[in-house]
Amino acid sequence: MKVLFVTSYPSPYRVDFFNLLGQSVDLTVAFTERIEWQKHRSRDWFNENYSGFRAVFLKDLVRIRKVMIFKDIIPLLKSGFDHVILGGYSSGTLMAAIEYMKLHRIPFAIEADGGMISEESKLKYWGKKHFIGSASAWLSSGKATSEYFVHYGAKKERIFLYPFTSQWKKDLDQACLLSREEKDTVRGRLGIEESRMLLTVGQLIPRKGVDILMKAAKRLPKDVAVVVVGAEPTEEYLALKRDLDLTHVHFVGFKVKDELADYYRAADVFVMPTRKDIWGLVINEAMSYGLPIVSTDRCIAALELVEEGVNGQIVPAEDPEALAEGILKVLDGDPARMGALSREKIRNYTMEKMVEAHLEYFQKVSS
Repeated sequence: MKVLFVTSYPSPYRVDFFNLLGQSVDLTVAFTERIEWQKHRSRDWFNENYSGFRAVFLKDLVRIRKVMIFKDIIPLLKSGFDHVILGGYSSGTLMAAIEYMKLHRIPFAIEADGGMISEESKLKYWGKKHFIGSASAWLSSGKATSEYFVHYGAKKERIFLYPFTSQWKKDLDQACLLSREEKDTVRGRLGIEESRMLLTVGQLIPRKGVDILMKAAKRLPKDVAVVVVGAEPTEEYLALKRDLDLTHVHFVGFKVKDELADYYRAADVFVMPTRKDIWGLVINEAMSYGLPIVSTDRCIAALELVEEGVNGQIVPAEDPEALAEGILKVLDGDPARMGALSREKIRNYTMEKMVEAHLEYFQKVSS
């Protein structure tokens, strides 16, 4: 079975997924962006092992005003595939691919890890509906994404679900739950002196909302460490820390996977203060370590995976007071019990299950 997947750049979890999927199908992946274009990412973050599939970096670029189109997507589509999946629709290359496949009656699917319906002009709405509604099938990460697809013209009966993740089954098996005493030991090793700990992981960019978390931290007891894993803080964040006297907020920089595992083990609660995240894979990771989640209503992973009062809290975006209240509800409740429920909820979100869902999709549409 020959499969073509068109996506943006080789993110490490996608490369893992493609390598595993390529063990069951003849897989070609066309990338419309290169690693060196991702200036905001550490090179260490990427996985450049493309051993399980044919990696094609499109290069025949033409610019029409501000729109970039790689023309070599067309001969690739002509080469004949049993299944074509587009990882999105909004780039010039993907739009050109959609128009070509519509014209030549080539069935294709659009896959999305998430999607948010928002207020927009009629022109923008009809543009999205034109491209999204042109697919013959849609691969969705869950309820919110499916609603997004339907809003823009997808047929409910042609939407196929898959568990979006970056983790393997062995990752979940190894991420065992820790007792209070064991967490204290790990925190001591990391140099965290406070008796309780919140963790957030992500880039220090406005969209991630770390500034909102810092403002919320002002309303939290000083015995609650707020640990931020990501890039080194800019003067903007350091000034906010000084101005608010946030001695319990700790920036620890970028951490590789093995180092990051200790921070998950040490934490009591995971916080995702994002202004907008189409998914948010760090929530999957945190849940596998048995952490309750406090996130905003602008994070698709939270909307799919967090049940309020059961394994966490969902609060309005850009509201430090609501974020602080949500954190305290979890901390002052039973975070260990809520974390155990998080771990149960995430059990089927593995790389193996994600590949399995795609193989089931191929079988269903083929028949």
